[in-house]
Amino acid sequence: MNPSFYVVYPSDDTIRLYINAIRVIAEENQRSQVHITMRGPYKKQLPKKKIEELSTLIKGEEIFVINVGNFFNSNQNTVFFTCAETDNLRKVWKKTTYTDFNPHLTIYDGDDNEYAKQLYSILKEQFVPYSFHIQELSWLEPKNKEKLELFHLKTLIDFDKISSIIDFDLNFSTLQVLDKNERLKFISILAKKLYEMKNNCCQHAV
Repeated sequence: MNPSFYVVYPSDDTIRLYINAIRVIAEENQRSQVHITMRGPYKKQLPKKKIEELSTLIKGEEIFVINVGNFFNSNQNTVFFTCAETDNLRKVWKKTTYTDFNPHLTIYDGDDNEYAKQLYSILKEQFVPYSFHIQELSWLEPKNKEKLELFHLKTLIDFDKISSIIDFDLNFSTLQVLDKNERLKFISILAKKLYEMKNNCCQHAV
């Protein structure tokens, strides 16, 4: 069995809609919903009681998104939203292959360096801090490669809602043929909508 992780998802449906849509438009073959990776990797699940204890610490915690970050060093092309640290997140966090505590929401992690930098610039340029609450710890296991198409994030996207926001008929077919400029334009629209959901977190932002 391949290594798996424990993650937390935003509990706000609209936050998830916007960020998941941004992820899918940035790269349509994203497999998982937006999340903060908290623990792992593991070869098997932890005891249910242990997970319940850890979840009690963080379920309902308000997470403040304070910046747009990137991993452009070491041949990485990763763009993400940086989340503010909290005492409870730190208590639960345990990643054996990554020693620095850096809670974040990955938006893009691909092969195109120029595109990643353009995406970073767009998200960064108009960034406004926002916040959301999180659910309990969830087990995130690797997807079965033979059934990968069934588990793509795009199968969970409400394309009708997104289409009305970006004023474009977005669906499985049109998503696959978008050029980079179109992707960045639509991401810019969605990011602005996302940032408008400030939830009064600006006073907390640093």
